[in-house]
Amino acid sequence: MADDLAAACISAGEHPGFAVYNIGAKEYGTMAETLTALIRHAKTGSRLRSVPMLPAQVLMTFMQHLKLSPLGPLAELNEQNKSGRCR
Repeated sequence: MADDLAAACISAGEHPGFAVYNIGAKEYGTMAETLTALIRHAKTGSRLRSVPMLPAQVLMTFMQHLKLSPLGPLAELNEQNKSGRCR
């Protein structure tokens, strides 16, 4: 999947000027799977943790107001499973 995205980005970069590209995938995983793969690829040794949804939303919004994080608008869009945890 990453190869497809990379190819699309390279192809878009070869065209001069501004354009909007709709790049999608037939298959995609959860945000947790994506972040876990990124962590593994970067070899940081970091671990992904789940936290309760409400505190995560409040913290992301607060951090955005302090201009410390751009994730505030994503607080409402985060994936939520049946346990009500942000992944």
